[in-house]
Amino acid sequence: MSKAGSIYELATVLGNAKLIRAVGELTKELSDLNVSYAALQDENRELKERIRVLTEADENPLMYIHGAYHSKDGDGPFCTACYDNGKKTIRLTTIPATFRNLATHMCPVCKAPYTVKG
Repeated sequence: MSKAGSIYELATVLGNAKLIRAVGELTKELSDLNVSYAALQDENRELKERIRVLTEADENPLMYIHGAYHSKDGDGPFCTACYDNGKKTIRLTTIPATFRNLATHMCPVCKAPYTVKG
């Protein structure tokens, strides 16, 4: 049995109407506080999830533009395969004009060909 219940029973036995009302009011307040606490816990979980999602978005310093990754300040292009597989920012090298019908750039590490526009 809860302490509030014990106090309520004691007040009933003693016949103290003021104490009975006070215990009733405190019990209602406690119930309201428990509901508020549960709502705050739910909100806290939702906010933590939003923070996690936003933090992950900020952790990726690269954007996919015109067939390759570029930094947010415009540096690049970088190999998408190397970045996606190992978070390595490997700058693509330009392929000589003779081979431009096949690709415009190539990764010097994984040798992936790219046709980067722009």
